[in-house]
Amino acid sequence: MLTYRRRIENLTNRIEKALSKWEKITVTEYEEYSRNKKKVLLFNFFLGVMRGVGFVIGATIISAIALAILAWLLSKTINMPIIGKFIATIVDYVKLYSQNMSP
Repeated sequence: MLTYRRRIENLTNRIEKALSKWEKITVTEYEEYSRNKKKVLLFNFFLGVMRGVGFVIGATIISAIALAILAWLLSKTINMPIIGKFIATIVDYVKLYSQNMSP
């Protein structure tokens, strides 16, 4: 039982030492990073570009899904021959208008 406690204490001490070294390394790297203004600006620029690209891709996918669902709902609920007749009437009006306007 005593060796088990010593092992745990030894392991705890080693973990604490590793964590303190890690914190020192992290702070040092951050200080070096923050001193180089060009690197900070470049990193933030590319980060902003990637966020913008991600937003556009996500919005496109969500919009496509929403439009697909809306088209599916409309095809199930609206009588399509009525819309077809309406579009045919518009096409006829456009043809008549273009024939009358030709010199």
